[in-house]
Amino acid sequence: MRIGYVTDNYSPYVSGVINFIILNRRYLEEHGHEVWVFAFGDPRSAAADPQVVLSPGVRVRGTAGFRLGTRLTRKTHKLLATMDVVHVDDPFVSGAMALSVCRRHHVPVVFTNHSRVDLYPDYFLRALPAGSLDEVLRSYMRRFCRRVALVISPTASVAAVLRDLGVDVPIKVVRNGVDIAPFLGIPRGFDAADGSRVARRRELGVGPDDVLFAYSGRLSIEKNLFVLLDAFGSVVRRAPTASLLFIGDGPARRELERAVSRAGLSERVRFSGMVPYERMPAHLAPCDVWISASVTEVDPLTVIEAMAAGLPVIGAVAPGMTDTVEHGVTGLLAAPNDPDALAECMMALAGDADRRRSMGDAAREASKRYAIEVTGAEMLGIYELIAREAAAARPTR
Repeated sequence: MRIGYVTDNYSPYVSGVINFIILNRRYLEEHGHEVWVFAFGDPRSAAADPQVVLSPGVRVRGTAGFRLGTRLTRKTHKLLATMDVVHVDDPFVSGAMALSVCRRHHVPVVFTNHSRVDLYPDYFLRALPAGSLDEVLRSYMRRFCRRVALVISPTASVAAVLRDLGVDVPIKVVRNGVDIAPFLGIPRGFDAADGSRVARRRELGVGPDDVLFAYSGRLSIEKNLFVLLDAFGSVVRRAPTASLLFIGDGPARRELERAVSRAGLSERVRFSGMVPYERMPAHLAPCDVWISASVTEVDPLTVIEAMAAGLPVIGAVAPGMTDTVEHGVTGLLAAPNDPDALAECMMALAGDADRRRSMGDAAREASKRYAIEVTGAEMLGIYELIAREAAAARPTR
């Protein structure tokens, strides 16, 4: 089959959606299929990968390199018409453009909702009247989803969010896949006997008996990073051996660094900067607990990676997170947007190494259900079915 992924941005930009595409592309190509990626960017930067086709995109200020375009190139139009199935992840820009092209050529389109589109207006369009904006969003999402061949949600709770938005077509739940093998290979040591772990912690300025919390992902406003920082500030006052590591980069980094300095936490909070994906296991290896305060996740790959690395997870009670973390078993869940509740979860694990160990073991075992070999096979089956149905319905020429 010829399978096309249409997305707003592609590598070297970093995001969970891009990792999703890279992993599925690798799986599909290993199984003999031809995969193309269409995105916005600098067309010259895709020269090394002939199956990545870029339409011109302008950098969006304050987004660490995100690009946005207003049209798809003629080459993209021609190639989309030759696909057996096209998979989109953005219903507003690239996905809407691709859907228009594909419908003209009777190419079926699959849409996976990778974002909490219901919450994004709260973060990025606050100046607009809430009621009218909600109704516009509901009308648009309902219309868009009616026009695609299949709507996919990574989790059941996010499928419910789409239903609340008025989406009235069938929704199939398919979990996001992760290449968990490199993370499963991380030896988990929780004491000074693990020399490699101690050495890496020493490089970070973290003692062998300290508790190192870690967040990995994009540093941006919708991730509730300042709620996390407030919670950590409370923890440090009661557990002075606690440290926090931010793994990643993004538009909120400078403001976050200033907040760390103002709170007097510079000795306890560290920033790794952008980390190549293949180096993520090494950056998670010295950590004790993975944590996030975000309520905008859908099926966060970073959570699954942390679980595969053997880390218990602390998160907020919100769609996506509640589908992945089992409270009291693989981690702890706190009330959303509540620094005090988050801090209590952190304290519960900071002082209990045995509990961290047992939850980490359970998390590692639970992560195996998200292996790309499992989810990739399910996605391939969907593509094959959609392509057959479209071929049977396509008008003869």
